[in-house]
Amino acid sequence: MLTAGRLRKVLSYDPETGVFTRNSTGKVVGCLRHKGYVDIMVDYRSYGAHRLAVLYMTGYWPERQVNHRNLIRSDNRWENIRPATRQQNLYNQGPRGKSDIKGVRQRKNGSWEARITSNYETKYLGVFKTSGDAAATYRKAAEELHGEFAFHLVTEN
Repeated sequence: MLTAGRLRKVLSYDPETGVFTRNSTGKVVGCLRHKGYVDIMVDYRSYGAHRLAVLYMTGYWPERQVNHRNLIRSDNRWENIRPATRQQNLYNQGPRGKSDIKGVRQRKNGSWEARITSNYETKYLGVFKTSGDAAATYRKAAEELHGEFAFHLVTEN
């Protein structure tokens, strides 16, 4: 398995930009994967750049997953990545489905419904006249239940 010492011997990492360069040539390394993550080859093996950043900065492999705070999987700046559990990673995801507001969906009668999932259980938050009211209710519940992993990029219509 790749060690922090070997990684630092082969590559340099700029925590302000999130970019890795090869020490021998000074060239930027990494390619964009289909899901938006950057992969880097080291000693004929491919690694996620976000995971390599944790190894480079801490000297240890992340125990679990690595979360991108701003949801941009190719943004591997040190301030944007953090170790996370699977559950925390799920909390910090964008909206799914037809609505562009996480935790909010429009009902057939034109009202807006808010729900939140925590610890694999969905909690009904209520029905609202506007998407903004539903989004505000979701945001408050997310901050209480998910803390720093609450999804904050909620758009209000």
